[in-house]
Amino acid sequence: MKKLSYLLAVSAMSGMIGASSAWAGKTIVVVNQTPFTLNEFYASPSDYTGDWVTGGANNLLGGVTVAPGGQTTITINDGTAACTYDLMSILDGQDNHAYQYQVNACGGGGTWAITSDS
Repeated sequence: MKKLSYLLAVSAMSGMIGASSAWAGKTIVVVNQTPFTLNEFYASPSDYTGDWVTGGANNLLGGVTVAPGGQTTITINDGTAACTYDLMSILDGQDNHAYQYQVNACGGGGTWAITSDS
């Protein structure tokens, strides 16, 4: 599980790292193929074993939602050299979670098509 202290520290560090850093260019294209609106999106390095932490400060959608059939590109500026991430989305409230593990976000990134089976 992902830990709060780790993700809060990563969020704080992300604001201090410029676009020219070694960590620039980490992206995930998220495609919402469910009948639900995607309200929140979280990413954590796959090798991290702490708790998932949800909340406004860590939500990579930044207040934007993704309608059914829509897509968005998420940039991960977490201040780490990690390329492989575990992903979690929250659709239409906290009861609908979807997970994808070990997605490569480096070099133009990966794609996650969230389906009702995710």
